[in-house]
Amino acid sequence: MPLIVSWSGIPPAELKPVLESMELRRFRDERGGLLLDLPRRPLPDPSTKAPVRFRPQVFGIKTPQSVPTFTVDGQVARIWREEKGKVRLKPFELLPKPARREVDEAASRLTKFIA
Repeated sequence: MPLIVSWSGIPPAELKPVLESMELRRFRDERGGLLLDLPRRPLPDPSTKAPVRFRPQVFGIKTPQSVPTFTVDGQVARIWREEKGKVRLKPFELLPKPARREVDEAASRLTKFIA
């Protein structure tokens, strides 16, 4: 439940009864963590790559502040910030062109949402 609490911002004490009242499918990830899904929804092929996702923050262990990041195929790839109405990316390393196109498209959608 920690990921859904983090994602939703709803305290565990409030979220737990809601989740328990719902008919959800329950799965386990590779590390044994609980995954929840809506019933009777199709599952992606196991080889499906995770889409680019922008996250509001990830805690930095070497600095006291948290930084906004985005993921590529489920892994934190870079940090980003909103600057003058646009999403700016700060690279950790170069991304392959297909991944960079996907990130640029996601950044464009986020920029439109911010505006």
